[in-house]
Amino acid sequence: MECVYRLLPTVNQYDWGKSSENSLVYQLFKNYLKLKLVKGWNLDVSAPFSELWLGTHPSSPSSVLPSCERDVTLDTYEGSPGHQCSDSCSFQSSVLSFQELLNQMHSDSADSESRNLNILFKVLSIQKPLSIQMHPDDKSAAELFSARHPGIVDNSSKPEMCIALSKFKAMCGFREIPEIFKFSEKYDEFKTFLGKELTSRYSHSDPKTLYIEILKRFFSSENHSELVEKLATKLKGVRDQEPAETLFIELYNAYGPDNCIFFAFVLNFFELEPGQALFIPPNTMHSYVSGDCVEIMKCSDNVIRCGLTPKLKDTKLCLRLLEENLKNTPAKEFYVTGLKISDYILKYEPQDPVCNFITWSFSLGPGDQDTFVSSNEPCLCIVLDSNTEVKFRLNPCSNSATSPPQETFISNVEIGDCFLLPPLTALNVRNGHEVHDFKMYISSEKSSNKV
Repeated sequence: MECVYRLLPTVNQYDWGKSSENSLVYQLFKNYLKLKLVKGWNLDVSAPFSELWLGTHPSSPSSVLPSCERDVTLDTYEGSPGHQCSDSCSFQSSVLSFQELLNQMHSDSADSESRNLNILFKVLSIQKPLSIQMHPDDKSAAELFSARHPGIVDNSSKPEMCIALSKFKAMCGFREIPEIFKFSEKYDEFKTFLGKELTSRYSHSDPKTLYIEILKRFFSSENHSELVEKLATKLKGVRDQEPAETLFIELYNAYGPDNCIFFAFVLNFFELEPGQALFIPPNTMHSYVSGDCVEIMKCSDNVIRCGLTPKLKDTKLCLRLLEENLKNTPAKEFYVTGLKISDYILKYEPQDPVCNFITWSFSLGPGDQDTFVSSNEPCLCIVLDSNTEVKFRLNPCSNSATSPPQETFISNVEIGDCFLLPPLTALNVRNGHEVHDFKMYISSEKSSNKV
């Protein structure tokens, strides 16, 4: 087994993404466009670049780059000659899939589960708010997959975490009931939308019942576009808008007078700085609004859309899942704080029992170096910032006296490089540049989640 494998990610070009000149996803992926990797690649550089994926999910699986794709030097502790590879090879005819590599790595294991990578790693560049959506729990996902629900493509839940790479806006979970109805007292249009019967009894009603009744207002067939238009016109004239008002206008500018624009007053609104993170459990309504982030999740592509999208919506299913699973989670509990494990490495580990992943940020300033040791599970790595003076040195954590571990050097680490670190591998990174920084994110599955 090698110390490191280069991976080829995939990209999506959804309309909510940023244009190529402004998209972090494009900046990370553009070097791969030079490679003749897959017949029929049809990417439009003039279209938005929205997502970069790294993982094995069938919706958009990654591949393994041949060792000759970049300048890699292999050596051993015994000092045997290194092997230099060129940067000019073409391998259009035979690209190993990421899943095939995992199968080879675990070929001696009878446990098929050990061959699966149960996480999915993404980078998102968001110009336009995504749909209001949720992801089902394991039990619901299995039932919906069996029933061939069009939004469910596998039988897994999809807990996820986003870590902001820029100023990042998101909606997630419900505001407290008093806060929602405070907005109805401030804005007559929102009060009319909710209805007199609902606004008159909120102070003495069960919160869960109120949330469901509020959602039914959104998902009814009644069109309230005139209320949205009226409030949008009013708020555009406000000089010092509060965050919810700014969000309302941002949603309105993207989607027009849709009933779901009023979700600006119903869902928690987060404005993250770089390095701040949110964890989103299953059955939680949310939407990413703008900015760049890394996103790590359980390996699933299931989504139930319920608003702000031309795609298929299933509001009845959304209501049913919330009626069965609704939790009034305080906004502060969605935050995940990075734990400092060295001067240069932070660990993000959500404590929710459904979370199956851990993520690390690895940041080096000019002249700095540090070592990261992978866990008992494979690690996915994405380089977000680099320079010509960054060097990798990798060693397997082996104590065998008869078989000295092979040492691998990588002397050409570029922005957008993606790697797989096998379990128990020590990665030493040195940033020898006098000015520029190095930044990488690393993710793995929690060992305790393996069956």
